[in-house]
Amino acid sequence: MKKLCYTLAGALLVGSLTLNGAGQSAKATQSSVNASSAATVTVARWAADHWANDDLVWAKNEGVLSKIGAESRDPESAVSRVEFVMMTIAAMKLTPESTIVKQTGLEMFREQNSLLKEASEDLKSHSIACDESLEMAMNSGLISKNDYINGSYRPDDNITRYDATVIVSRMAGLAYPASQNDGANLKYRDAVADGQKGTVSELTNRALLFGYDDGYVRADKDLTLAEACALLKRAVDYTEQGIDTSIQATLYSDNKYDYVEHKYHIDKNSKILSVETNLPAQIIDDVIYIPFLAYLVTNDWSYSSGQQLSVTLDYTRKVFQIGGDSVIECRVSNQDITKKYTLFKECRMMRGELMMPVYDIKKDTYEHNVYNEITKSHDTLLIAEYNSETKQLYLCRGSGDTNIGG
Repeated sequence: MKKLCYTLAGALLVGSLTLNGAGQSAKATQSSVNASSAATVTVARWAADHWANDDLVWAKNEGVLSKIGAESRDPESAVSRVEFVMMTIAAMKLTPESTIVKQTGLEMFREQNSLLKEASEDLKSHSIACDESLEMAMNSGLISKNDYINGSYRPDDNITRYDATVIVSRMAGLAYPASQNDGANLKYRDAVADGQKGTVSELTNRALLFGYDDGYVRADKDLTLAEACALLKRAVDYTEQGIDTSIQATLYSDNKYDYVEHKYHIDKNSKILSVETNLPAQIIDDVIYIPFLAYLVTNDWSYSSGQQLSVTLDYTRKVFQIGGDSVIECRVSNQDITKKYTLFKECRMMRGELMMPVYDIKKDTYEHNVYNEITKSHDTLLIAEYNSETKQLYLCRGSGDTNIGG
């Protein structure tokens, strides 16, 4: 698997990950893979005309079924709570190396203590704790202490359709939108509990969750293995949509201030930096997303007033619960004053990595600004330029004090 690289090699050319082949969407390509695989792969315990055959074959080929030893299990059998978590880990290709801190190498993003300490006793004594799966699940937010009942996760209980959607909402970065969804547009014939409406509605609206042919969603019904595979495949297709491997990115070290336009621009005579990331760019609704690069928004800012501010970023370990506001926060400190600012909104998730929006093609610009109450000015955190004809994306971190406004 190739990687999106910001590099000095060639004519400022950046290699990109060919995840699904150039010129094809993740969903379209995956469908063709499923169609060809279904004809050649023989999987026990279900017929080729099973409604979820393509999803089951995909799950087998991607190691989702083998993660829980279910390659020959009846597709209509139930799935336990911990089994669905394990299937999600496999579907996302989640590893201990897939966190943003591993991409950037910045220790500032690594928490002092793992959330493993918050694991319930029935999880710590379960087979999921035999390797790094439990710690990955806890640190990523796939499992939260909010899931406990009387301090227990109940790992071997059958997972319900609703509880599976909660995990998928975290996986796909939809937990925040789900929390803001009042479920008013639900059209199912059966009643959905008030506490479930947001998540069920959000996943239904995004075509990740479907009801049954009789119009019932049955949120509290046990999830079957076939339904689990279908739900996870849709979630993977959703997170991997819009991949564009032709986008080439160049990362510059410095910016320059334009006193006529009163704004910062990328200094293309500055040093070109080499940073490697694990995933390609995406274009969704005319916005370009790239894997999060901490360097772009990390700076030791010195202000014209002479005060030196300490700037740090808070990257939540519960990475799957991002979405909407409060995605990445910046803490700016000056002596005993600390302010927190939201840097990026509407980030996406792909394979356990944060995808940050860096350029709006329709607006033909993308600056990330935040008003700093300490310095009474707007801080430009990221500068991006894009040539739609050549697919060249230029990036540079901003300056601490733009002296604009305030």
